Formats: sequence, C-alpha cells, structure tokens
Amino acid sequence: MTPDILTVIGIIGGVVMAAAYWLCNVNKNFLWIVDLGLVINWFGDSLDGSLARYRKIERFKYGYFVDHTVDITTQTIVLLGLGASPFVHFSYALLALVGYLLLGILTYINTAVSGVYKISYGKIGPTEVRVFLIGLNAIFYFASNPMIHMGRVSIFFLMLSCCVLP
Repeated sequence: MTPDILTVIGIIGGVVMAAAYWLCNVNKNFLWIVDLGLVINWFGDSLDGSLARYRKIERFKYGYFVDHTVDITTQTIVLLGLGASPFVHFSYALLALVGYLLLGILTYINTAVSGVYKISYGKIGPTEVRVFLIGLNAIFYFASNPMIHMGRVSIFFLMLSCCVLP
C-alpha cells in the first residue's frame, strides 16, 4: 500500500458516491451506496498523507499539489452526482460546489500567507461534514417524501449549505 494508491482509493469512493446519488433516481436504496462511497473516500483521503509521514516518504510539494487537485476534482464529481439526484436541484448543487471551492481558495491563500494549513472553520471540518452527510442520507432514506421543498430550496440543500458554505 502506498499513499498514491490510497489517493486513488479516495477518488474511487467519490465516483461511487456520485454514481449512487444519480442512481437514487431509480431507487433511494442507493443512498446506502453513497454512504459506502463516502467511507471509501474518507479512508483514502484521510490516510494517504498519514501513511507518507509514517513511512517517511513525504513529498511535500507533490503531495500538496496532488491532494488538493484530487480533492477539488472529487468534490466536483460528487456534487455533480448530488445535483443529478432527486434530492437537490442541480443549480443548488453547483452553488454548494462554488462554496466548497471558495473555502478551498481561502485555505490555500491562508496557507501561502501565514504558513498555517487549516481546513476547519469554526468547529466544523471535513470529518464533521462527512458524518453529517451520512446522517442526512439516512434521514432522506427513512423520510416518506425525500423531496421536501421550501419554495425552490430543498431541505437537503439548506442543511448541506450550513456545513459547506460559511
């Protein structure tokens, strides 16, 4: 096992999530596959850098570039899949993607200016967002009508935007 293999595992998890969100148009049981993809993504994304540090094979510039490029690409794929699902209007998924990308830009600029790499805002970081998303998927699985809307904004988007957008 290498850090690069873990990175690929994380990408696979993101693709599984996107495909499963899209397949929820056929059957909402695919929400459980979304959660499986999320866990796979979490595993690969969380451990790649840790493994490199543990084995003392860090490649700081390469790792930083690859990790953030893969994160942005994977989250774009996931949010496009979410937008293709029956739970979130596509334009709201794109708005959440813009929020994610803006937070990423803020993180990268902060790192360049201060030298401090910080990916949590307030008390919310990537782990909290992932746990929240798993819980939200469960709520929508067990809800009798997962297409609850308040005007043109779905409940799912409102809850997601609380975590993704500042």
